Amino acid sequence: MTEDEIAELRTRLAQEVQNYAERRGIVTAAFERLDVHRAHNQVTEAEILVFDIPRDLIPALQVAHMGYEELLDLISPPYFDARTHALIGQARAIVPPIRSYDRDVPFETGSMDVQSFQWFAKTFFGLSHRHAATIFAKHEWNNAYLVQYRDEQG
Repeated sequence: MTEDEIAELRTRLAQEVQNYAERRGIVTAAFERLDVHRAHNQVTEAEILVFDIPRDLIPALQVAHMGYEELLDLISPPYFDARTHALIGQARAIVPPIRSYDRDVPFETGSMDVQSFQWFAKTFFGLSHRHAATIFAKHEWNNAYLVQYRDEQG
């Protein structure tokens, strides 16, 4: 991925953040866990409190998480237009390895990791690692209902 392509992707994602910010009802008074689809469109008042999510960063954080899911090749159809999707695909080549137990683990699609999300959010949105971790935790919480634990099986 060239520097020009990185700059283009940043510009395109900044426009997506602007589009997201113009929507109404992105913060809801609901105090229940959101399903996966609503979690991308909304943040609850409870999530803002529990995960300490800055209200002014909600659009950038939410779009960053959506872009990260595209980076991981987890969704179909893509959230973004074809060119933005293609640039996100190219960004896979520059994701640094994850540092774990004193070794570098190469980036792989399909596997969510807070370190690679923080890198993506910082690189393409200018978000801090702390704020990226807040939205990552929020989405992990909303995804938790997809897991069925052995002791919960009937």
